[in-house]
Amino acid sequence: SSERALRPSQRAALKKGEVAVKGDGHAEVTALNAARQMGLKPRRVAASRPICPQCAEAIQEAGAEAVSKLK
Repeated sequence: SSERALRPSQRAALKKGEVAVKGDGHAEVTALNAARQMGLKPRRVAASRPICPQCAEAIQEAGAEAVSKLK
């Protein structure tokens, strides 16, 4: 989400194994930071909106691949 946290309806839509995280800034970087804190290494990152150049760079630096449309 582009908001600090998911809305209740968004949290209710999470599938088994999906984790809601909170953070300021773009969702892609929030997800990367949360994964790192959990000891995970993301391989692919997707978003419902085009990924901005700064997020695309952060994804690449994390060793992952942006798999949705880029701005």
